[in-house]
Amino acid sequence: MPLKDALGLSEQWIDSCVAIVNSLTVPTTNRSRVAAALHQLSIEHYTGVHVLVETGVYSAAFALYRPQFEAYIRGSWYHRCATDNQVNALISGGEPPTPKDQMVALENCGAFDIGSLQMTKANRLEKSLRLYAWWIYPSKGTRRTIRGDRPGLQARTCRVNAYRISNYCAIGLRWVSSCCGE
Repeated sequence: MPLKDALGLSEQWIDSCVAIVNSLTVPTTNRSRVAAALHQLSIEHYTGVHVLVETGVYSAAFALYRPQFEAYIRGSWYHRCATDNQVNALISGGEPPTPKDQMVALENCGAFDIGSLQMTKANRLEKSLRLYAWWIYPSKGTRRTIRGDRPGLQARTCRVNAYRISNYCAIGLRWVSSCCGE
């Protein structure tokens, strides 16, 4: 699919996502508020990826991919796994567990298949970033540039992977809003 068409679909998704988010009522518990805010942050990172790819700023788009994924993981973890003390600690300025520890906890609690989140991170995030780095710097001392309407596979890969995460976040927000926050 040409990038222009993919960006058109991306724009439609952003509009749909805004409608989904605006239609939800999130319970007023600390757990629900934290989880919803993190899912929303991940969706906003997707919007940033979209705008950056659309304007040809591909390196910055790739830079948002990791925080987008981690915001999704954190939102899911705070909703499904965190204790009340961990939720309250975050609100008070405390540090959460590492994303890796959160992924393991999400898989162990049955929210995801064992190993699936870490495999997603390795296959989607890390391989995409390595591919982009290789493409920009194919050999020592050389640098390619991306010009005009030919952003290549890397820009589309970044947008598609970011889209998938934002889709999961919309599902996560629906999940948070459909629960009592517990």
